Amino acid sequence: MSKRKQILFSWIGHADIAAMSYSLKSNDSLSPEQWQQLKEQLGRKLNDNIPKNLTPGPIRILLNQKESFNEIHLLSDFPAELNKLYGEWLNRDVCIHDCKLSDPTNYRDVFIATNDYIAGVYNDIPSNKKDTVDFHFFLTSGTSTMTAIWVLLGKSQFPATGRMVSDAITPAKCAAAPAQAITTSTPRLSSF
Repeated sequence: MSKRKQILFSWIGHADIAAMSYSLKSNDSLSPEQWQQLKEQLGRKLNDNIPKNLTPGPIRILLNQKESFNEIHLLSDFPAELNKLYGEWLNRDVCIHDCKLSDPTNYRDVFIATNDYIAGVYNDIPSNKKDTVDFHFFLTSGTSTMTAIWVLLGKSQFPATGRMVSDAITPAKCAAAPAQAITTSTPRLSSF
């Protein structure tokens, strides 16, 4: 019996980028100019002092656990150069999908981007292999809108046959949601 393929999907959130930024700064990997540029690209002010309780960020914490994924797909609304830097910092084989959103809390925009990228990955899987693949959706990174969309898609169009991982701090755990409540109220999300 062959092993099932494990595919992880997540949005990259501000906490992930901030963790990378502070980590690079603490390692003296950034010049003062690069630090300033990172702060400007984030669109919010990072504290110039490195936090005492610095964590690697939700995505990196999840990836540092013993769990193994065959593919890691990260969706991001950050600038492409920041995404590239983040991918290098993770030091993992990841596919970062650049998504330009009008607003990361706009349900329609987030739904369309998330649905399109999952569909692209799903459609690339040969028909005779689709039942040997487990999709995992990481609910912690990104906005609450992004979390809601993962749950909707993971309980309807792209069943999370793996898990909806809701916490990166403790060992990976599954978020439970009553599938009937979601799928009966939103039978076809394509009309979103």
